[in-house]
Amino acid sequence: MRFSIVTYLAAGIATLCSSVVADVVFSLNNVNVTGSDLVNFSSAGQSFVQETSCGQSCDSISTQFQNCATDQQCTCSNTTASLLLDCEQCLFNALIEQNVKTPDSKVGSQPVLTAYTTGCGTALKTTFETLSLQLPANWDGPESLKISIGVTVVAVAASATIGFGGFYILWNLK
Repeated sequence: MRFSIVTYLAAGIATLCSSVVADVVFSLNNVNVTGSDLVNFSSAGQSFVQETSCGQSCDSISTQFQNCATDQQCTCSNTTASLLLDCEQCLFNALIEQNVKTPDSKVGSQPVLTAYTTGCGTALKTTFETLSLQLPANWDGPESLKISIGVTVVAVAASATIGFGGFYILWNLK
């Protein structure tokens, strides 16, 4: 009897210890990835990162994930979260500034930040700080087509003529 209690206690302690040294698993697009995978961009994504001024901040988070290895407290620390947010925010701003489509789904990506916060919240069994991308301060929104007042008057007059002409034809049908 005493042996089985000791065995169960040892198994319980081993389970707790193994969960502390296991990688934090992040679910991104229904695929489980590690922290390093979150910033392991494709070759097109990597070249975009190097073309922008984001290389240093993205290298910092890559190094942080490698240094943390399987340490969940390190992987989910405020420092790591801040580094990841800095990298993704820089890339997001660069995408907007250059007005290009993302070369990799992980470049400037809110889903990456959501996967990180969810994974850390699950691993640490706590509510983890939500990270979110912000629009740049100088962003004035999507550009709209601007037409002059004269062109607007001609377009409205043409539309009205066509519309009233259609009604006139319908009224006079027998």
